[in-house]
Amino acid sequence: MALMYGMGGPGRRVTGTGRLLALIAVFFIGGIFAAVGTWMVGSQLHALHTWLPIKAHVFHHNIRSDDSGDSDTTYAPRVWYTYTVRGRKYTSHRAIYGSESAGYSWAEAIVNQFPVGQTCTAYYNPQDPTQAFLVHKMDKLIWIFPCIGYLTVLIGVVGLTVMCVKFVRAPRPVA
Repeated sequence: MALMYGMGGPGRRVTGTGRLLALIAVFFIGGIFAAVGTWMVGSQLHALHTWLPIKAHVFHHNIRSDDSGDSDTTYAPRVWYTYTVRGRKYTSHRAIYGSESAGYSWAEAIVNQFPVGQTCTAYYNPQDPTQAFLVHKMDKLIWIFPCIGYLTVLIGVVGLTVMCVKFVRAPRPVA
């Protein structure tokens, strides 16, 4: 016979098994967020520390709007520049590492750092020189994703621990 816990109101009961499955789901979903977020942070840190600086020439820039049907339109800075690695010329439009977009004033501030005709420093991937970016600083918002994941894992672990303690301490019927 499954343990029954009252939840909600009259006629709504969740079994111990249902609560256990919900906590396991919270734990695994949090784990997925934590793993993906940690990979994203690690990838950006790796690029910031291992991609090599090189002189680049800006020849165009604009701001791309992304209206994906949500209530808010976001904007991404696009700066086209050329750079030469080992005698081969490359072109990129990535101003920042990753695919971040935000408000118009944020994108405009980044684009304005790189006027057309300016020589600047780009950072290219020595393993794949076709990949490069301009703004050499860590995106602070990227930390939100793994933090939410680890917090969710912690909630799942605490919930599972409390449930196990209650199960162990529960009185057993004598046969």
